[in-house]
Amino acid sequence: MALIWTVLAIAAVVSPLFLLFKLWKKLRSLWAQVLDLLAALDVEVEETKKSDPPVVGPLADRQARIDAQTCRLRLKRARALARRSRTEQALARWHSIGLTD
Repeated sequence: MALIWTVLAIAAVVSPLFLLFKLWKKLRSLWAQVLDLLAALDVEVEETKKSDPPVVGPLADRQARIDAQTCRLRLKRARALARRSRTEQALARWHSIGLTD
């Protein structure tokens, strides 16, 4: 009878460890995907050499104001496209491992 209880106790300890080691690769992959998604959702501003912004104010002429507005709109659109691309890539990775519908 003691032998049976010993075998059951060993099985109760070893079987979860065996399953954990068997699923270790999947768990690491899942964790990497979570980190990728969090990085994709984080808004990042790329560090580049900053040029002087166009002068906008009472002394600036009409064309300078138009150029400044165009520059701001292009930057805003480029950042939105980059953010959308990172989010779509992360969601595609999540979908590939079965975390989304």
